[in-house]
Amino acid sequence: MNKLFDTCSKNSNNEPEELVSLTDRIYFRNILEEKQNLEEAFDSNLELMKQLTLEIDSYKIIMDKITQELNDSQFNEPSCQSSPSQNPVCKVSMTPTTVCSLLSRSLNEAEINKITDKVKIIKNNTNELTKQVEQYKQMYFSLKKDNDNLLIFKGKAEPKIKKLEDDLKKAEQDLKKAETDIKKFDQELKITKKDMELIKQNASDLASNNDMLKNQVRDKTEEMRNALRDVEKLEKTKKKAEMDLEKGNKDLEIARNDLAKIKNDMDKEKSIRAGLEKEVERLKKEAKDLINVNLTLERDNDKMKKELKDCKDNLEKGKKDLKYAEGLKQVNDEMKERIANLENEIESLNEKLINSSGKKDENADSYGKYQEIIEELKQDNEKKCKALMIEIDRLKDENYEKTQEIDNLKVSDKAFHEKNSFDDSESSSERIQVPNLENEELKMENERLQDENQKLSEMCELQDERLKELETLLKNSIKNQGE
Repeated sequence: MNKLFDTCSKNSNNEPEELVSLTDRIYFRNILEEKQNLEEAFDSNLELMKQLTLEIDSYKIIMDKITQELNDSQFNEPSCQSSPSQNPVCKVSMTPTTVCSLLSRSLNEAEINKITDKVKIIKNNTNELTKQVEQYKQMYFSLKKDNDNLLIFKGKAEPKIKKLEDDLKKAEQDLKKAETDIKKFDQELKITKKDMELIKQNASDLASNNDMLKNQVRDKTEEMRNALRDVEKLEKTKKKAEMDLEKGNKDLEIARNDLAKIKNDMDKEKSIRAGLEKEVERLKKEAKDLINVNLTLERDNDKMKKELKDCKDNLEKGKKDLKYAEGLKQVNDEMKERIANLENEIESLNEKLINSSGKKDENADSYGKYQEIIEELKQDNEKKCKALMIEIDRLKDENYEKTQEIDNLKVSDKAFHEKNSFDDSESSSERIQVPNLENEELKMENERLQDENQKLSEMCELQDERLKELETLLKNSIKNQGE
């Protein structure tokens, strides 16, 4: 039931249209059962008609024999064979009254009463047969009316089926919206289940009514058989019955052909609808699976794009850090030149101090101190510059390796996207894990390089500060010397 209600929409009475379709199916099934019962009744009535025809033929033979016996026993006597003037009875027409009067001359009273009773029975049976024929006519007209109703119902059912197909297409378009209405639909499902129970109860009642009708038809058929056993001498009625029977057989054959055609059409429509429902369910399942796979692939693709973007950003940042390190190297070279200039200035100052003996004694200690500081800074700066050059070369090598890894990763990502449309979701998820691990490793390595570059930047800043302090001391020394 859940699969049935997953794809249905609500009609104007807030009732699922699949339930309406199910009600129509039950109604169709009941109509088919009634049609089958009517066909069985037609077959049984046709069989009874054939039996009636055979019995009428047998009674005709009996009547012919009785007529022949009467002719042989009464009307072939010499008195009748003489001249008409001598036997006036022969001039009378052979009416039933004449036959009875002639029979009364040669038969005793018991035989006459027996024949009279037999004639009464025949008359009663004739009337009963006439009533049965009228009933057959009414049954035929009723069946014809039911057949017309079936044709009308078929004409009404076709737009309903078309409407159901249109609603099914609309249900496919509203599939996303139906997901939000599941909670509300669960409440309506309880009401629908109650309606289904009522429908089942109605179906059982219809089945019981059909059984009752079958029993009634069976009883009437048995009564007809009992009545047909007593029918005698129905020649006039037989001619009329034969004509009506022939006409009824033709109409019955036409009706049966029409019913068979309607049955075939309904069976074809039923099979087509069942096939369409199965195809729609299969397409919905495939669409749902494709949507899930597409969402998974889109999430993985977005994740990989983000990671590739981070790797590119880290690569650009590493390149900037390398440029910054090269700039630091240039700054260190400039600092070396500045230190050399400062040393030259200090030497010139020393020469001036040697010439001025009075001030030499006062500033000797400070100049020696400055000389030691400058020498120490110079050596320290040379060591750090060498270490910085080694570190810069190492970072260049590592950056080149990471660039190669990123290029390889791009190639593998392109191959992954090319193969993505041909593989299922499981293999896709397994392939995604490999580049994800490589991206994580690259990300960690880039973070480590960033930390090292940060440390180098801090060291260069400290070196700049110490050089600025040294420059300040030298300026103060020159100023003091000038004073």
